[in-house]
This record gives sequence, C-alpha cells and structure tokens, in this order.
Amino acid sequence: MRALSSVCLFGLSVVALLAADPRPLTVDELWSLKRLGPPALSPDGRSVVVEVTSFDMTENESDSDLWLLSADGTRQRQLTAHKAKDSGPAWSPDGRWIAFTSKREGDDQPQVYLISPEGGEARRVGKISTGVSSIRWFTDSKRLAFLSAVWPDLKTDEEQGKRAKSRADAKVKAFAIESTHYRYWDRWMADDRVTHLFTVDTETGATRDLLAGWTNGVRALEPSADLYDVAPDGNELAFVADLGPDPGRSPNTDIVTVSVADGSRQVLTADNPAHDTSPRYSPDGRSLAWLRRVKPRFYAERPRLAVWDRTALTHRVLTEGWDRSPSAPTWTADNARLLFTAEDRGRVPLWSIAVQGGAPNLVANGTVGSFELSRDQTILVTSQSTLSQPTRIQAYRLTGLDVEVRSSPVSLESFNNGAVASWTLGVVSQTNIAGWNGEPVQSWIVHPPDFDPSKKWPLLQMVHGGPHGAWNDEFHHRWNSQVLAAKGYVVVGVNFHGSTGWGQAFVESSLGRYGEKEFADVEAMTDAMLARGYIDAERLVAAGGSFGGYMMAVINGRTNRYKAHVCHAGVYNWESMLASDFPGTLNESLGVFPWEDRERYLRQSAHLGAAQFSTPTLVVHGELDYRVPVSQGFEYFNTLRVRGVPARLLYFPDENHWVLKPQNARLWHEEFFGWLARYAPGGGK
Repeated sequence: MRALSSVCLFGLSVVALLAADPRPLTVDELWSLKRLGPPALSPDGRSVVVEVTSFDMTENESDSDLWLLSADGTRQRQLTAHKAKDSGPAWSPDGRWIAFTSKREGDDQPQVYLISPEGGEARRVGKISTGVSSIRWFTDSKRLAFLSAVWPDLKTDEEQGKRAKSRADAKVKAFAIESTHYRYWDRWMADDRVTHLFTVDTETGATRDLLAGWTNGVRALEPSADLYDVAPDGNELAFVADLGPDPGRSPNTDIVTVSVADGSRQVLTADNPAHDTSPRYSPDGRSLAWLRRVKPRFYAERPRLAVWDRTALTHRVLTEGWDRSPSAPTWTADNARLLFTAEDRGRVPLWSIAVQGGAPNLVANGTVGSFELSRDQTILVTSQSTLSQPTRIQAYRLTGLDVEVRSSPVSLESFNNGAVASWTLGVVSQTNIAGWNGEPVQSWIVHPPDFDPSKKWPLLQMVHGGPHGAWNDEFHHRWNSQVLAAKGYVVVGVNFHGSTGWGQAFVESSLGRYGEKEFADVEAMTDAMLARGYIDAERLVAAGGSFGGYMMAVINGRTNRYKAHVCHAGVYNWESMLASDFPGTLNESLGVFPWEDRERYLRQSAHLGAAQFSTPTLVVHGELDYRVPVSQGFEYFNTLRVRGVPARLLYFPDENHWVLKPQNARLWHEEFFGWLARYAPGGGK
C-alpha cells in the first residue's frame, strides 16, 4: 500500500510557482496531469471527496484514489492509497461514511467499500459475483443501491457466478443474436444479461435484486448513477428502462418506479414515444424531476426539464420555451429550484430554474463539468476547465440562485498547479464568421505560444465529431488544442451547422444533408483566417475524428488546398455503416434508409468523391471501434492507395473509438505530428 499524504494548498502553490520553468505543453506533460472526477460534497458542507486518476506512461497503466478536500480550500488529504482503482465516491447522508467501488484482493469484480472520512482501512460491504457499479445511498445511511448486470433466469448469486465462470471457460465463444443492440462502442451485449437494481445492507452485507426475474432492466448501454434515484422515504426507486421489443431499432426509454417492499413496478412516462431520462426525487419526496425528449430516435433532440407531482399524478414541463438542452438536474434542499448544466455558445454554464415556473437563470458561467450544492444553499462546488486550464475543483459562496455568481471561486486543490504554472500557452480567442448561406458560425482560435503576427503560420483545421456536439471552452485530454498549437500551428475549431449550444434549429439544420453545410462553414473559416494575413496558404492542414474524420474524406473530394489530412475513426461509406452499433437510427440523421431513397442517402457519403481525392491522408482506426467499424478506415485507406494518393494507416488492435492507453496516445501524437510536418511543417516564417 502506498503512503498517504496531506498537503497544505497555499504552501504547495507558492513552491510550484517559484519552481516554474515555462515551456510549451507536450504530450507527456498532458498524460502526467491528474484527472479529477466529480466532486462529492459532505452533508455538512465542510469537505469534498474527489476521485483522482494518475497515469504511468512507463507502465502504460492508470490508478485512481480518493482525496478529501476542505471546502474552504486550505487542505487536501489522500484518503485511499490501494493499488486498485477506487471510483465513484458517495457520502452517506449522516456523513459517517464514504462509499466507493473497487476491485481489491480477492475481488473478481468491483465491489462496494466503505471508508471513514477520518481515514483508516476501507471495509468491503457484501460481495456479488456480477460486480457493482453506480452506487447511491438511501437516506437512512444503512443501505446502498447499485447496478449489476445479471442473467434474469437465475435465482441466486451462486448460480450467477457459476454461469459466468462457465461462459469464461467455454471453448465455444459464439453468440446467437436476435436483437439489434448486440454491441455498443467497444463491448458486446449478446450474453443475455440485463442490468438490475440492487440494494445492500451496510452492516450485514446482504444484497437484494429489486428487479429479480425481470427480463428487462435498467438501460444498459452506459450504466451510471444518472440512470436512477432513491426516494427520500426509501420505499421506492425510479430508474430509466427501454421497454421496447427491440431497443436498438426503436429506442424509447421511460421512467419506471419499483417498490422496495414488493418489487412492483409502474411506468410513469408511457405517454411519451421518445427518451425520458435522469430521474431525480425532490428532497421532500413530493416530486420527481426528469429530462424528457419528444422526438423519437434522434440522440441530439432537445431534452426538456419536467417535474412529476407524485400526489396529483400529473407533470409539468419547465423549459418548453427555452431553446437549450438541460442535463444533470439537481434539486435544491428547499425543493424550490432545480440546478442543471446546459451548453450555450461554446461553453457549458450552470443554470437554475424555479419549480413554480419562469425562465432559467445563469448561476455560473464557463464550462461546468459537474457540481454540488450545500444543504444551506450557500456553497457551490464545481469541476470546471477551459481550453487552457485542466479541470479544477473549486467553491463559490452564493448569495442566491437567481443571479449569476459574481464572487471569485476558491480553489480546493492543487494537483496540477505546478504543471500549469510551468506552461507557456497560446492565446485563445473566439470569432463569428459568415458560414453557409451567410449564417453566423462561431469558431475557437488557439495561437502558438510564440506567435508573431508578422510571420506566416500554418493553419490546422480541427473538425469536431458528433456531428451534433461542439468545441467548447474546456480542456481535452485527446484533441488538445494547446498541445497541437505548441507544434507551431494556428489551430481553429469551427462550431459548424449541426453543433450543439446554439438552439435546436441549428442542431437539426444539417440533418439529411450531412457534409454540405459543415463543409461550407469550415471553408469559410479557412478563408477568414487567410484574410488575417498571417496564415500561410501553402501550409493548410485539417484533422478530425468520427464525424470529423468523415469530413476529412468529404473535404478530400471537394478541394485540394489542404496539404495533409488526419482522419481518425472516420465514417467513409454511409451504406456500409449499417454495420455500426446504431443502425436503427441512421434514417434520423441521413433522412432516409438506403432502401428508401438510395440516391439521397449516398449523396451524403464521402466515398462518392473518391475520383477527386488528392490530399495525403493519415488514416487512424481501432479494431474495437463498433461505432465506426474499423472496415471504414480500411476502405478509405485502400481507396487512397489504389488511387495513388499518399496515405498511411495507423491501426490499433487494442483501442476503440478513442485512443485511451498512454503509450498508444504517445504514438498517436507522434504519427499525427509527423504526418503534418511531412507536408506542412509547423512554425512561423
């Protein structure tokens, strides 16, 4: 076991600043940073526990521990130091315990552990062969709820364990599949298991499956504590389930409640044909808030914040007239307001809204990753980042929730202070240009650290994925604009038509016309940058992943002014994308299925531009990518080679849609920069 440590924040910050040796941000420096999880505020509002993840480039591994931070910002103390990963901390309502999941000695799967905030050894609470994730406390501080994937036809945990071992030891690994959802991102879902809700007694360790025998369960695509909540009286849980006969073909999640006493279930949102998610009980138990979409099958359809009256059995939608997309709804202790985050014009601020009605109010600007509010509603703890600053845990003193916070936040930790103080970073700015059809489009610009406008610099167009996502003012650990700019490129990120944060009409403006408006917006930004006078027209390059990778192939077929492309996990041929993990919703994005209108469907496919391909391209893909199957990358690379266009394939047999392992990430960056430098070297001239 590693030694625990306690740090006085003020002293460490001063030492770090004095020792600073300014230098550009590098890949190794990026991977040396501590990555901070969501802050969990103690019931008395005096302490915060946070999961801190470290990466070891040499060992090619990561480790996560729990740290305790004082809410006044004066001290941080390491709480766990086991070699296992300790994740998902949650305070007991009485403040005596911090629960978390870990896989320690003798654990085949993650289990529940408890540790006192005063320190000492953690103790395991029960054990279940199928493992534990996504824990939540009951208000009595005597029970916990959690998620676990089980075979519903088995009655005991011993039977679950035996089947798991039998499947693992079996010589035949084949699946027989009759569902559309049989794999997701990088994992298979074809072993007939479903995710159930469990409770565990913290004293006896006794566990109970609240959904025992049910062949359905909690929506299993991405298990998290966001998928369910525990009623304050402890008699009921609300959770998200997809009750359709084939969720992969016609997804429609509902809010379902289950009685702790007898396991009886009730569907609350059967009237809505689209997704209902994120249930949250009010502290007094009278209401249940949740997020409600109204358009089936489209993942970027705007969610509305709704509230269910548990007595009147009616609901109200609070944000119908507000053209943004709330997430992570959280009640205030007085039951009068809900806090939530929502993207807005390149950032993700924190908002509040009165339950009785009215427009949302801005509480904290910037990009808020997660947040917690003290019971007395005077302390707001957030995790926030910018394009130039990795995630920080900080606290605000509040005077109310109906106005924006004006006070400066107090930093609660110093994990990355020394590293950040040593960086020389490029200036970040944003601009609005006239994009497709003259409509305004926002873009971020990051200049090299040594930028001199009297010189000529190469331009790197960084095209985001989704396409219904955005480049926000936040710190990325993969596509980090400061790392890219440090190599001597002016980096731009265009929030083209289809991006989120500018209203639902802007999101849907690209549907059924993929590649058209996005291309116009990217090209308009390149033209705008050239007009500034310091961009070298002979050193234009572009890179993107997923939909951004698709855009690399689109751009390759329409212009040859870029000297090099990097296509990461890009869609190349929409027709063969029916091998993806979301085939049932392709028509929502492209307007039709190929058998309905093949001409319209293929008009949006990048592979039809192959006759015009001429730009040298680095193609990157992972074998475990089920969202954009690896054959898409192979097909694009092969086409380029057959066409005689310079191309290089970087293939990862052990990565998925992203590159997540430290040494693989280092290689990714080496190949990325090496390819660009071959055709458009960085630096001012």
